[in-house]
Amino acid sequence: MAELPLSSITRIVKSAGVERCSREAKEYLREMLEDYARAVGEEAAKIAELAGRQTIKGDDVRFAAKRVK
Repeated sequence: MAELPLSSITRIVKSAGVERCSREAKEYLREMLEDYARAVGEEAAKIAELAGRQTIKGDDVRFAAKRVK
């Protein structure tokens, strides 16, 4: 089930300068963003665990984002 509302995806797309975007395109973009966020979160959790922490820090997320791409 989708976590991000389509209205948020619409705002993101419009802020990029797109005037019109199909629902299908927004749903696909939402799916891609959620998959990426999930992968970064999982990687950040591994990094925090290796550091002996239960809390994920901003640096963990930044480093994880570079590794996931």
